[in-house]
Amino acid sequence: MYRDPALIKKHIVKVRLDDDLNRQVEALCDFTGEQKAVVMRELVEAGLRLFHGDEYGGAGQWSEVPAGGLSGR
Repeated sequence: MYRDPALIKKHIVKVRLDDDLNRQVEALCDFTGEQKAVVMRELVEAGLRLFHGDEYGGAGQWSEVPAGGLSGR
């Protein structure tokens, strides 16, 4: 039925957001017209590309995780 079953999005991840971050995500959803789950998945994918350096010629952005975690908070 599917060309590549490995690409089926079947893993669920629950995330808890503080009020400020939730407002930012909601605003992005309002701006793009996308569902929150879609926006969150795209943000995770973009963050992983940045982390792994796919947009920077293969050199990762971080050599180690910052003290405040990946969010910098």
